[in-house]
Amino acid sequence: MVFLTHEQVDQLAVACAPYETLVRVLAYTGLHRWGEAVALRVGRVALQRRRLSIDEVTSEVRGEVIFGTPKTHKRRVVPFPAFLTDP
Repeated sequence: MVFLTHEQVDQLAVACAPYETLVRVLAYTGLHRWGEAVALRVGRVALQRRRLSIDEVTSEVRGEVIFGTPKTHKRRVVPFPAFLTDP
């Protein structure tokens, strides 16, 4: 496996403006399923505890976005580093 350096993640995030935060969240949390990131809601982000609750995912079925349970059908909590919330 090849991983990006912090500098490469930063360059990628800047190049993907206005989605810089999304790129950093994907890079530093290990959310590798697009459907997990897309299904995140404000209420599932605990900024003080630095946790993301993965309770549902999205998928596309015949051109329609469908919400459902995660692949394992189990909720999970994913930590994220403090620097993602730094101003």
